[in-house]
Amino acid sequence: MKILFTKNWLILAGVAVVVLLLVFLNSQGFLGGAKNIFFKISSPFLSFFQNTSNKISDFSQSFLRTKDLKKENEILKIENLENLSQIVKLKEVERENKILREQFAGLINEETQIFARVRGFSQERTSIVINQGREQGVLKDLPAVAAGNTVVGRVFEVEPDFSKVLLINSFQSQVAAMTSETRVKGILRGKGAQDYPILEMVSKEKEIKVGDKIITSGFDNIFPKGFLIGEITEVKKDDLEIFQEAKVRPRVDFDDLEEVFIITTRK
Repeated sequence: MKILFTKNWLILAGVAVVVLLLVFLNSQGFLGGAKNIFFKISSPFLSFFQNTSNKISDFSQSFLRTKDLKKENEILKIENLENLSQIVKLKEVERENKILREQFAGLINEETQIFARVRGFSQERTSIVINQGREQGVLKDLPAVAAGNTVVGRVFEVEPDFSKVLLINSFQSQVAAMTSETRVKGILRGKGAQDYPILEMVSKEKEIKVGDKIITSGFDNIFPKGFLIGEITEVKKDDLEIFQEAKVRPRVDFDDLEEVFIITTRK
């Protein structure tokens, strides 16, 4: 044990002597050449390690920047989707406001009608479901119109918070109608979704022609007088029949129908 302790002290003493000697020689300028040789030999290695270190650092920073850019792009995508959603909502509100302005500027004022959205069609596409019902003031047989007071149909079933509207193309639909110019009167009957309604019960002595506008006459006590229905596209006259009839193209495209107004007064 004592011998081991002595050896350790001798090693430390030797290292101390060498260090002191190198310090002395360096202070006297004897090691200048050796230092230059060392730096010349080690310089390429130092440059290599420095360049490698710089490249690793650059790669690391580039990787972090790429991650940051991906994250920023994801955030921008989410923000763009949110903005697009808001724009769509605003356009929809603007569209509905335009419809309301057009309607309230018509024959019927705001206090005598209920705005409703279409929520579905029957399988035969001859009736619709709307999102307003008894609790909102909807009653059976109230007329339904589109913007501009163009005839859609009449309410035939009412629930607390929704209703069903029979369209004028339904076989069960009858509307008292007349031509807007010559005031020739008749009954408009539906013929199903695949065909135009027919203006029937028109005397052969009365003149009707293609292009005549058809409006409500008010004689059925359901639709107020003067609401636009559509226009005549074809007139059929048979010498063996007492009456003539005409096909009427509705002004409303039922396939594109999204909103209706329920008229709460028949005046």
